[in-house]
Amino acid sequence: MNQKIQKEVSGYANFPNYSIQLDKGGCRVQLIGNDIPLYTAFEQGGFSTLLPFNANILQSGEQTVTIKIYPDAGKTTFDDYTNASIKVVYFEDDKNKNSARKIVQEYKIPKEVIDKKLNYFEASIKFKATVPFNFSKQFESAKDLKKRKNIETEVVAAYHKIHSWLAKKDVKSLADFRKETDKKACLAYYLDTEQEIEERFDYTFLFENNSKADPLPKYTMTFYAGGKLVRLERIDNHDEILTVTGKTEDGYEVMSDLSVLLYMPEGSEELKQF
Repeated sequence: MNQKIQKEVSGYANFPNYSIQLDKGGCRVQLIGNDIPLYTAFEQGGFSTLLPFNANILQSGEQTVTIKIYPDAGKTTFDDYTNASIKVVYFEDDKNKNSARKIVQEYKIPKEVIDKKLNYFEASIKFKATVPFNFSKQFESAKDLKKRKNIETEVVAAYHKIHSWLAKKDVKSLADFRKETDKKACLAYYLDTEQEIEERFDYTFLFENNSKADPLPKYTMTFYAGGKLVRLERIDNHDEILTVTGKTEDGYEVMSDLSVLLYMPEGSEELKQF
């Protein structure tokens, strides 16, 4: 697989990089990229980060970023402290540290929304992207999971299986389960050295601090991509429910999560990691 990834990446004519700059304060934010979960920022106070977006791109063409904005923890409406904005940042050549940086689209929560003291607001921006990869075939042929009679039972069973791997520190099963996802990430972010690729498929990092699997919390089941994708999310912040917690040598508690997003390929009756 390493050789196949290296060969495919080396065949790319260019290496465009698309990222999302998120800035927020006085609110909680959830980002969805092309109807695929991208990031949740439910921390209190100000927060700013640049998020890689290439893995949310299935193919060249029009892309959509949706921002969902909620009042800050402990508040029921937006107020004068509320601010949230996103920018689509384009780097022409990901292999060149001096590559030109360009803002291709941006959005900021309107003042009138804040003045109305709403308790929720959602908006989307669109932009065109050109990438050297295409993952759309796998996605287009996926089954509509909303039509499956016992889908929640199937999803919960899949999560319990993954949780058992975390509890047993079974890094091989975790790596096998996420193999296709990590392969796509290597191609989307142009990983072409043996070390980069091997690190992407290595899940020993989850247990570096003698971490142990946390109990599964209360969850809500959420569909994405018109029902082709599904995952279980924490009720309080829409985040991942599979986590491990450990302590550093200095005694600091650290938590890591495992990203899970399930789909069912055409001709299969098994939920797999997308």
